[in-house]
Amino acid sequence: MNTKYIPAIVMLIGGLIDCIFAIINHLNLFDFTLELLIVLVVFLVIGECVRYVLDRNLNNFSDKNEEDDEEMDEDDEDYDEDDEEYGEDDEDEADNVDSLEEDDDY
Repeated sequence: MNTKYIPAIVMLIGGLIDCIFAIINHLNLFDFTLELLIVLVVFLVIGECVRYVLDRNLNNFSDKNEEDDEEMDEDDEDYDEDDEEYGEDDEDEADNVDSLEEDDDY
């Protein structure tokens, strides 16, 4: 999963909420700018923490899935080899049965 954009999204959502509160409370420009700067930095740090946690957990999860997929592929290969062995024998037996039936007809 691409987690590169999570800090920016979290930061922008925090900034949007701060802008809405600033408009509702009629803050002057200097106070609003200072408050917005602090909110953006804090939410950037929170977003980076979230991205770090997701990267660590998703990488562990994807590694486990890859290992499981490899094990299943190995099991499928063994199963396919067994099918080929049995399939060839079954075809030979089927040919022999057909030839016996043809001999009986004559």
